[in-house]
Order: sequence, then structure tokens, then C-alpha cells
Amino acid sequence: MDNATLATCLTKSLGDTVVFKFLAHGYHWNVRGKHFSEFHSKFEEIYTDADEAIDPLAENVRKLGYDAPYLLTDYAALSDIEPRSVSANDPVELAAALYAANNVVLQNLVTAFDRADECDEQGVANFLAERIDSHQKWRWQLGTITGADATQMTGQPGMLDQAPIVIDVTAEPTGYQGDDLGLENPEMFLSILASAHQVNTAVLRASYRRAVKAGENPVARVTELAAKKYQSRDADLLPRRK
Repeated sequence: MDNATLATCLTKSLGDTVVFKFLAHGYHWNVRGKHFSEFHSKFEEIYTDADEAIDPLAENVRKLGYDAPYLLTDYAALSDIEPRSVSANDPVELAAALYAANNVVLQNLVTAFDRADECDEQGVANFLAERIDSHQKWRWQLGTITGADATQMTGQPGMLDQAPIVIDVTAEPTGYQGDDLGLENPEMFLSILASAHQVNTAVLRASYRRAVKAGENPVARVTELAAKKYQSRDADLLPRRK
């Protein structure tokens, strides 16, 4: 994997983040109803967080030796988000639209994280892991508002029929020569572990892959990492290469 591919992923995430930021900002301006104050503040929190990520994303592209896009038309073309207005300006409808946009941002951030990991760009990977954490928080909060979190838990149709974010993990860790892991679905294991310990799945996935390549027990490694993350939320626990 070369840095050109990583730069492409970063510019796509940059476009997503800019579009997402303007959506959240527009909803902040235009939300109405008896819960105006609560949603006005929540949308401000979201667009402020996204706005603060724009400059570091662009600078990471430049650090790789590529130009960062800066025209609004470029951002719109790069992003996979389909901007749409919500005519009613109802808080829950706006939150639902932002939830859908956030899922797009999150999916592309995970892809960028994987590319950074494959390119051994650990600084970029650390930054992207933090962005994944932020957008997982928005997914949780917006999903709670709209009922989408209940849909994901029960598997029943709800307000937002969004496909879950899939993080593929090699089902048969050929590099590990220890006992049979008995994992028919490593991705499900990582997802459950990440949820239980409040750590993002991308970090655990990277640790899993490294353990496989090193011939170590990947389950033991990611379980230990998740436990450390849970015990020390502020520590930088993203696995580092030797």
C-alpha cells in the first residue's frame, strides 16, 4: 500500500468532514420547536468538533506530499454524503439526517485508518482513531435521539434503516500457530469487545492483525488492549510497531 492511496482516503474524509460540518451548522441555525435550545446546542457541539478536524485532516494530506483540496466544489465532489434539506426543521428529523451523514463519515474514516495502518503511518492512524471515537459518539447520541440504536440492537426496522458499518477481519488467522481460536466470526467478537470496553473497533482490528502477523494469540492481545483502554481512558493505547 502506498501513500498515494492513503492521501486519497484522507482527502475523501476531508470532503466528508466539511460537508458534515456544514450540515450540522445549518441544522444548528434552522432547528425549531419546543426543544430548540437543547438541539441548537447539540448541533453546535457536533459542528464545532467537525470543524476542528478539518485543518488536521488537510495537514496530514500535505505531510504525505500531496495537495489538500480547498474549493467547496471539490469537497462536494469528494464526499459520499448526499446533502439534503429537511423542510420541517423538526429536531428529530434533523438528527436523523445527521445520523445518516455521520455513518458515511465514520465508514470512510475506518477505511482511511486501515490504509494508514497498512502504510505504517502511525501518527496518521492515531489521529484517525481519535476521529473514529468522536464519530462513534455522535452515532450513539444521534442514534439514541432517533431510535436507530434500538434498531441496531434488535435487528428490527426503525426510523433509520442504515446498514451497519462492517469492519472485515480475516476469519482464519493463518499467522497464529497456537490453539484453535474457535472464532467463526472474529468481527462479531471484536465488535462485542469494543462495545463492552468502550474502545473503537478499528484499534482492536489493527491489534488483531498485528498479533496474527507476529504469530501471537490475537484474542489474548486484543482482550488485554481493550481492558487497558477501559481502565485508562486517556492513555494512548493504539498499538505501536517496534
